[in-house]
Amino acid sequence: SEEQRSAADARLDLKRTKRDLEALRQQLAETQDRLKSHTAREADMNELRRRVALLDADTIKPLQAYNREVATVRRQLLLRLQAEINQEFPKLEVRLSAAEDALQFVGEGLFASGSQYLSPQSLDVVRRLAEIVDDALLCFTVGPRSDFFDSCNSGFAIVEALQIEGHTDSDGTQQSNVLLGTQRAAATYGAMIQHRTGLIDHLNLQGQPVLSVA
Repeated sequence: SEEQRSAADARLDLKRTKRDLEALRQQLAETQDRLKSHTAREADMNELRRRVALLDADTIKPLQAYNREVATVRRQLLLRLQAEINQEFPKLEVRLSAAEDALQFVGEGLFASGSQYLSPQSLDVVRRLAEIVDDALLCFTVGPRSDFFDSCNSGFAIVEALQIEGHTDSDGTQQSNVLLGTQRAAATYGAMIQHRTGLIDHLNLQGQPVLSVA
C-alpha cells in the first residue's frame, strides 16, 4: 500500500542518514587524530627550537664577549702605536680611523707628490716605524719570536693581519694613482722588513706572516 511504501522509504532514508552520520563521525575522529598529531609535532618542534636557542646562547655569548675584548685590546694597541709615533714624528699627525681599526697619516706624508720612492729622511721614519711595530707585535702574534704574557694581552687577542696601505693625492688618473698607491705600500713594506727582518716572523693562527700590503 501507499503507507507501507512511505514507511519503507522513511526507514531507508533513516538508514542512509545514520550511515552518513557514522561516516561524518569517522571523518571527525580522523581529523581530530591528525590535529593531535600536528599539535604534538608542533610541540616537539618548539621544544627543539628552544634547545637550539639555548645551545646558540651558550656558544654566542662567550664568542661575543671574546670579540668585544679583542676589539678593546685592538683599540688599546692602536692607541699605543699612535702615541709612540706622534711623540717621535708629530708632523705625521697619526690618528685612529673612525672604525678604530687602522692608523692614518693625515699630516706630512712620506712621499713627494707623484713619487713612489722614499726620501732618505722618510726612510729613517719608516725604519723607526718598523722598530715600533716589531716590538708591539711580540705579544700579539705567534711564531718563533712570540713573547706573550698576560699583562700585555689579557684578552688573548691574536693579530690576524697588519696591512700597509698606500695612498695618493688627487692628481693624475685613477689608474695611475692605484698603481702609485700600490708601489708606495710595497716600498714601505720592503724598507720595513729590510730594516727589521724579524717582522716576517710574526705569524697569525694560520701560520701566515701578519705584515702585508693592501
